[in-house]
Amino acid sequence: MESRFDLDTRVERRGPGRWSAQLDPGWWIVRGPNGGYLAAVLVNALRGEVADPARTLRSLTVHYLRPPAPGPAHIETRTERVGGSLTSVTARLLQGDQTQALATAAFSKPRRGSPLHHARMPEVDPPERATPPRRPGSPQIAIHQRYEQRFAVGAPPFSGERGSEALSGGWIRLAEAPRAPDPALLVAYADAWPPAVFSCSEL
Repeated sequence: MESRFDLDTRVERRGPGRWSAQLDPGWWIVRGPNGGYLAAVLVNALRGEVADPARTLRSLTVHYLRPPAPGPAHIETRTERVGGSLTSVTARLLQGDQTQALATAAFSKPRRGSPLHHARMPEVDPPERATPPRRPGSPQIAIHQRYEQRFAVGAPPFSGERGSEALSGGWIRLAEAPRAPDPALLVAYADAWPPAVFSCSEL
């Protein structure tokens, strides 16, 4: 069965470069939908535009122009260039005649050889021992029900334990039955985590 995340980020093809989506208020923050949720919807349309499973999402930039309303939206996608290994695509999320968000993405085939990075996972408590979120007095936000989070790096946001630097990290997964991450879920995770500045006392 499809997860709620899959259902709420699903797009349907309506023609060449045209897609429909249904924006669900269960992913809302204070003024509108969480940016990661909108990015996931756009990524699903962009993947449909590329239509090549050998090329996966490598880069994504989204400009959020205004907060969309819950309900129907449509997406216009365009392939800007197809190269030997890289495809560049764009997408616009619209309601009525207004563009709500604009995305630019790159999809590519895997490159041979070792990746050029030296990132290492920090030594942190496992999820079952990490700190769950505490939000005393914070507004009830719909998206808080969509994810399970555990804080392991920096002072937990909303806890009153403000740190001296903007540093935050930990564990996150869907609150429903977990599933393997794909590009849409990964971009949703990236923006669902509270901004690091929320952990800093020097505001």
